[in-house]
Amino acid sequence: MFSICKIRKKTTIVKGRVSDMPLAEYVTVIESDPNESPACCHGPALLFNRVGKYFFACSACRSRKLCPLYFEVDLKKKFKTWHEVREQYIPKAEHHDPPHVLKDSLFCSQCCRIYTTSQNACLHHSLRGISPTEMNTPSSYLAQLSTNKGHAQYHFDKNTLDFMVRLASKFEKVLCLGTPSIFERLRVLGVKCHLADIDRRLEAFYSSRSFTWFNMFNGLAFRDGDESALWKFVNGSEEKPYKTITPERDVAERERHFSAQQSTLFDSGESLRTSRTTKMPSLIGSSQTERPLRKRRRRDKMVVCASMPLQIAGTDSAAEQFICIAGEQDQEETGDPEAMRKELYRNQVLKHSSELLHKKSVRQIHNTDYCEERFDSALVIIDPPFGALLGALAKTLKKLTNHGNWNRLLVFPYFNESQVNLHLPSLAMCDLAVRYRNQRKMKNDSSPVRIFTDIPLNEIPLPGPTYKYCIKCVRWVHSVNVHCAECGTCPSKNHAATRHCFVCQRCVKQTWDHCIKCKRCHLSGKCNFYRRSKGSATSSTNTVSLVRKSARRQKKR
Repeated sequence: MFSICKIRKKTTIVKGRVSDMPLAEYVTVIESDPNESPACCHGPALLFNRVGKYFFACSACRSRKLCPLYFEVDLKKKFKTWHEVREQYIPKAEHHDPPHVLKDSLFCSQCCRIYTTSQNACLHHSLRGISPTEMNTPSSYLAQLSTNKGHAQYHFDKNTLDFMVRLASKFEKVLCLGTPSIFERLRVLGVKCHLADIDRRLEAFYSSRSFTWFNMFNGLAFRDGDESALWKFVNGSEEKPYKTITPERDVAERERHFSAQQSTLFDSGESLRTSRTTKMPSLIGSSQTERPLRKRRRRDKMVVCASMPLQIAGTDSAAEQFICIAGEQDQEETGDPEAMRKELYRNQVLKHSSELLHKKSVRQIHNTDYCEERFDSALVIIDPPFGALLGALAKTLKKLTNHGNWNRLLVFPYFNESQVNLHLPSLAMCDLAVRYRNQRKMKNDSSPVRIFTDIPLNEIPLPGPTYKYCIKCVRWVHSVNVHCAECGTCPSKNHAATRHCFVCQRCVKQTWDHCIKCKRCHLSGKCNFYRRSKGSATSSTNTVSLVRKSARRQKKR
C-alpha cells in the first residue's frame, strides 16, 4: 500500500536514525483514504512517513501547538473521521452573497458577513466599518495572518502583481489557489476566474460561485465537498455566473448601448428632423442653454476633429461619416431655431463620439498590453506556504487539472527546486524574482522566490532592463546570469555571478573555491562542515556506530 519515491539510492542518517528516504525531503506524504482518516477543523488528516515512522497529522498546520492532531498508525487509537466532526466545524449559516450597497457597511470577522445596517448585524461580535471601495479589495482591508507554521498571508508587490495579472489574462479561465490579490485584479478585467482559499473571511466579499472555502493540501471544499462551485469550475460544468458590475464593464456596456443607438439612428434612413425630435428630445433647450454652446462651436469642432483618429474614406458607419463631415463644415451663425437645434444635436454627437473613440483606443491599448498572445487553455496559480510538502499539493493539482487543458504556475523558493522536480517534474523555473510587499526579506530583487510553470519559458517575456533574453537557452534570464558553454545553460539561480569549476564539472558561485580535501567547491573555512555532512550521507557497514556518533553530535549542539 505504501510506496516511497526515491531520488538517490543511498542510506541516509537523519537525526540519529538510519533511513532510505530521499535526500530531497525528510518527511513524505503517503496515500490514504480521507473517509477513514482522523480529522480536525482543517479537514481529514494526512498520512506521513518520517524515517520509517507512519503517523497522521494536520494537513494545514506544521506545529502541534496550532493543531494538536497526531495519531501514530502502530498505536491504533480511536479517532473521529471528517463525517463525524463536520457539523462541529462547519457553520450552520450558509454562504451569503455580498450585498450591493453604495454606502458604508459593517463587517463581522467571526460571522464572515457584511451587514448594511447595525440592526441586522450580530451585536455580540466586534464589528468594523467598511466602505464600498474596500469591499472590492479585501486583501488590503483584512488583517493579514502571520503564523508561519499555520496560516501566513504575504501579498505580491505592485510589479509582481502586474506581471502575474498580465500573464494570467491571456488564458481562457484562471483558478487562483491562495492568491486573492491576483483574483481581485482579474475580476476587474473581466477574466473568467475562481478563488479557492482556506481563509473563510473571504466569503463575505465574494459569492459562492466565485469563491470556495478550500484546503489545497487535502483537497477538501469545506461546505459542499465535491458538489462545490470549485469542482464545477474546473470540470467546465459551472452555471452561468451573475453579472459582475465593475467600472470597466459599466463603461463597455454604455459604449455598446450608445453604438447600437447610433447604428439604429443612421442606418434606419430616418431624416435628421425625425431623429432629433424622437431620439433626443432632451437636447432641445432654452436660449440660455443654447447661447454658450453657440459661442464655443468652432473651438469644440476643432478639438474634436484633431483628436479623432478617423478618415472619411475608411469609415465603417454612417455615424462616423456624419461626424467627419460635420467637423469639416463651417456654417454661418444664424438665428433660425431650426439651425440652432441642428447645431446642438451635432455638438452632442461630436462630444459623445469623441469620448467613445478615446475610450475605445485606451481599451485597445490596455487589451494589447495584457493580451499579446492568447492561450487556448486554462491556468491554475498556486502560492502555497514555503514549508509545505509538495507531495500533498501535487495530488490535489492532479485532481483539479484532470479535466481539460490546464497550465500550472507555482510560486516557490528556488532552494526547494529538488522537491518541485520530485513531485512536479513538468514544471520549469522562471528567472523572475517574486517580491512581496509585506515581507522584509522578499521586497527587493534578492528574493529567493521564483515561478515554476509548464508554460514555455520563451513565451513569458520578463521586464527589462533587469532581465534579458538568452538565445541559446531560448528563455528570459536575469541580466547577471551569463550563459555557460560547458553546462549549456544559464546556471545562476539566486541572481549572483557564477563561474565554471572544471573539477566539479558544474558552475558554482564566484565566492567559492575548490577544496581538494572535501572534493568539492565551498566557502573557505568550511571544511569541517562539509566533511561532517558528507560522512553522514554515505552508507557504512557499521551503521550502529554512525548512529551513535550522529546522536552525540546533536547533543553537543
